[in-house]
Amino acid sequence: MEVLAEDVVNVIRSFVPIKQLYVVNKSYFYSCYPRIIEKYSLKDAIFNSYIKRIIRKDCELQFKLISKHFSHSWCKPSKWTYNYSKYPNYAVFIKEYCNINNSQKCKNIISSTIKNTNCCSKNAYKKIKTFNTKWSN
Repeated sequence: MEVLAEDVVNVIRSFVPIKQLYVVNKSYFYSCYPRIIEKYSLKDAIFNSYIKRIIRKDCELQFKLISKHFSHSWCKPSKWTYNYSKYPNYAVFIKEYCNINNSQKCKNIISSTIKNTNCCSKNAYKKIKTFNTKWSN
């Protein structure tokens, strides 16, 4: 690609799909990744598992862009149920999930997002309700 003329490279680049182009370098990642994730929502199971995988691997770059894009929907007061616990909203769940998986970078990002948007009180962790429906023998 370095030998080809800039006009030819631009024509070739126009035919490459966005999903393959965003992994080329960091500038393409910043320009293409928000367009890829904008069509997903919290209701998509695939997207939720993707966010959990990012947290487990402690990927700071992707999580920062996702939290910037979805911070308004994460702070909506809707109950979120996971692993026999109910969380007041998705942001509190993500913060707790970061604690469980020991991902400090993602935890710092979600903490700053919660602080900047004022979506949770300081005692939001007290609103986490745990329930157990298993019967013992």
